Formats: sequence, C-alpha cells, structure tokens
Amino acid sequence: MNSEGNELFNFISRDVAASRHLWPLRCAVVAIVVLIPLLSNLFFGHNEALNWGSSLVPWSMVLFYLTLSISFSRYLGSAVHSTRFSFVSSIVVVLLFLFPQFAEGFLPSLGDANIGVEAIRCLAFGFVVGGLTAVSLAIAVFRYGPVPSASLRKAMSQLAGLAGAVGLFFKCPTSDYVHLLSGHGVQLLSVFLVTQFVSNFCFKKIVEGQLGRAASQFADIGKFDK
Repeated sequence: MNSEGNELFNFISRDVAASRHLWPLRCAVVAIVVLIPLLSNLFFGHNEALNWGSSLVPWSMVLFYLTLSISFSRYLGSAVHSTRFSFVSSIVVVLLFLFPQFAEGFLPSLGDANIGVEAIRCLAFGFVVGGLTAVSLAIAVFRYGPVPSASLRKAMSQLAGLAGAVGLFFKCPTSDYVHLLSGHGVQLLSVFLVTQFVSNFCFKKIVEGQLGRAASQFADIGKFDK
C-alpha cells in the first residue's frame, strides 16, 4: 500500500476507533453543556428572585435545554437531523426571550442609565460561558469523537451560543427587550458565528493533517465534508 493509501487507511481507522467509544463521550458532552452554565451561576451569581418553588418557568428552561443537549450528544458519530435540531434550538431561543416577560423574578427595566453597563456585563458573562462551552465541546468532539460533519459542527455552534444565553437567563433579572437583544442576543449570535468559523477551520486542518498528500489530490477539501 502506498503512502497516500496508508494515510487514508489511518484516517478511517481513527474514525472507526472513535465510534466505538461514543457512549462515554455522549455522557461527557451532556455534562459539559449542562454543568458549565450551572457552575458559572453558582460561582458568579444568579437571579435570586427567580422562583423555583412554585413556578414551572425555570424547570421548563432546564428541561428544554437538557433535551437539546441530549439530542446533540446522540448525533455524535452519525448524521444530524438539522431541521429537528434547529427546531428545538429555536424553541429554546423563543423561551429565552419570552419567559422573562411573565415569570416571577424578572424586572421590566433596570433603568435607562444602567442599560449600557448591564448589557456589557451580560455580554462578558455570556462570552465566558459560551466560550468555555465551545472550547470544551470542540476538545471533546474533535479529540475523542469521529471527525464531525458540517451539520454536527453547526449544531455544536448553536449549542455553544445557547449555553451562554441560558446561563444569562438564570443570572440576569431583567426582561427589558432592548437589554435582552443587545446583551443576550448579540452574545448568542457572536458565540455561534465564532464557534462555527473556528470549528470549520479545525476540520480543515484535521483532514489535511490526517490525509496529508491524499487530501491535496482534491481541489476542494469540502469533498470530505459530508
């Protein structure tokens, strides 16, 4: 077998070996996605007025977010049902902006003088939570799982952005839409775009590194990206 054949064989063997250890990876991914926003709220403060005792709102958010996390973990090593995943993601996004409007523990406004300052604080917190989630997911998926498809990388980016937004939901006590869009919405979109760009870059480098000269025979690296 020539060197290009060996490189291709080793590339496929790595994917096969990774596919045999998916259940531990799936459990780790769910733990990463759920624990990072939770622990961030425990260490850096949370909305103490949020009613967990008699309201279904916080529990509903946890349930939908957990469902999304488990759904993502099941797609490791297989094709992602992009429409289904995006639909559940959209539900979480809608609830993130809808729940604060009628749930106990959220204020209609923080005052005009504080809108800019609070937006920056929420952006910073969301970037930290979303960024930590994105980095942790990327290490877990790229290092210990099969090479992720384009749809899986997109789902991973969505989940990273939502991790920051969910963390903000349990931390920020305001329901003001200007603040939610500028502080929470911008964070969600930014983390999604950055994670998508970085994960696509990592994919390209992995394919080039694993396949070596065999990859150079293809004019478009996207031929591997199914």
